[in-house]
Amino acid sequence: MPLQSASINTSIVERSYQHEAIRRVTEAFANKKRRALLVMATGTGKTRTIMALIDLFLRTHQAQNVLFLADRDALVEQALTDGFKAHLPHEPRDRIYTHRIDTTKRLFVATEQTMNLLLR
Repeated sequence: MPLQSASINTSIVERSYQHEAIRRVTEAFANKKRRALLVMATGTGKTRTIMALIDLFLRTHQAQNVLFLADRDALVEQALTDGFKAHLPHEPRDRIYTHRIDTTKRLFVATEQTMNLLLR
């Protein structure tokens, strides 16, 4: 199924501007772009928007694995629990701390600092 024609999971995102953000990213990817930046204010549902976008990418086979990076432990834990666990509960997930990565999982979270240390 093409990314652009896949339905957005309304149990994850309900607000029209969240749907608009997801559609714009899917349009960019359909036009062969591989980068997108979403700038959203505090409290507008950035985590939910990204979870719905990840759900789309997984369902349309645009991605097989996802790495969610954040600059603080609190944001990594939020992504793991309030994000992946809450909205994609059937997808195997894990936090990266070391080089030992469970390749049976599909969703990963880590801090930028951890990834910098591991990639040295």
